[in-house]
Formats: sequence, structure tokens, C-alpha cells
Amino acid sequence: QVGCKFGCSFCATGALGFQRNLTLGEIVGQYLTLSSLDKKTRIDRIVFMGMGEPLDNWQEVEKALRVFTSRKLLGFSPRRITISTAGIIPLIPELWATGVNVAFSINAPDNKKRTKLMPINQKYPLDQLVKTIRGLDISIRQKLTCEYVLIKGVNDSLEDADKLAWLLAKIPLRVNLIAFNPFPGSEFSSPEPSQILAFQERLKQRGILAFIRKSAGKE
Repeated sequence: QVGCKFGCSFCATGALGFQRNLTLGEIVGQYLTLSSLDKKTRIDRIVFMGMGEPLDNWQEVEKALRVFTSRKLLGFSPRRITISTAGIIPLIPELWATGVNVAFSINAPDNKKRTKLMPINQKYPLDQLVKTIRGLDISIRQKLTCEYVLIKGVNDSLEDADKLAWLLAKIPLRVNLIAFNPFPGSEFSSPEPSQILAFQERLKQRGILAFIRKSAGKE
């Protein structure tokens, strides 16, 4: 999408507002353009993540998936494609059925905090989101990832880690911990590295596979 309509309070894109959906041609065109710039480097993974909500433009995203995965066209394995969502619950089973990897954003371990960070939680509450995730057939080889942006003093305490571990218990997934990336006008800040490590360690102690994802956008 160009911009985003969901207004997550920690997201710079959300502050831009929503302008329009990308077309099939524009989505696939990003891959084709990057491929043409460097013939020596082969792009072997595709991630629908960043600006906008893929499931809010599902009609065009689904068409793009067909182009990417068709053996007669670009020939990607669905397992080399990841689509991220803020949690549009009705479309998650349909997304999972395509065979791609799925990442879903939680960013808080309870409804009260999540609603403050992600207004979408009012329509699609956290408990319903997790219930939908548990209902997927995760025995197959697709990867399921929970995205969690750590914000200093908001959702980064060990108590938050304990609640998150309880919420995700026994779901075969990984948690990506992402330190908040400050931007002009934001009220939030990033936790200290020691707190991020402590949060990760507490999740691991509770049986959750957790990784710290390094920011590629600080510059």
C-alpha cells in the first residue's frame, strides 16, 4: 500500500495516513526492478511487510502470489515467501491456505495495551487472533512468526514477557523481537539492549523460541 490506514501508534507509516492500494503490476514490479539492477545477485526470498497491510489489499496481493509462485512465471516456492499482517482475522486461514509463511503482529500481551498501540485490536481482539492462529494446521512445513516491537516502559517488562509466553504457549512458532525505531514526533523510545536481552531470555525460559531482529533502518 501507499501509506496505511491502521494507525499503529509506534509506526511512522501509520502517521502518513492511507493514500491507495498498490496494483498487481506495482507489487511484482518491485521484484522485477530490483532483479534488473543487479544481475549477479539472485533474490531468493520475498517478504510482504513494511508499508501498509497486505490483507487490506488481499485481492492484488493474492494475484501477485500467483505470479510469484507459478512455474510458468517467476517460480518461487510458497515457503520462500512471507506475508505479514496486523491481524485481519477473517483472512488469516485463507492466507495460510496459500502455503506461504505467515507473520502476525502482536506487540502487546493483553488487549488493553494492544488497543493503545494498535487500534485494529478493537475490531480484531488479541484473544480472537490467537484463537485463529491456534486453529491453523501448523503441522505442515510453513513457518509461523509472531512479530513483537519492544517499546521502552510500555511492553518490555519481564511481566509482559511472562504474559506473552502464556499467550503463545505450545504454538509452534518463533517470536521476532524488534526494538522500536524512533522517528520524529513519536512519544516512544527504544529499550536498553540489556532489557531486550532480558526479555528474550525470559521467553526462552518459558519455552518460546525468540530472536532479536536487528534494525536495518536506523540510518
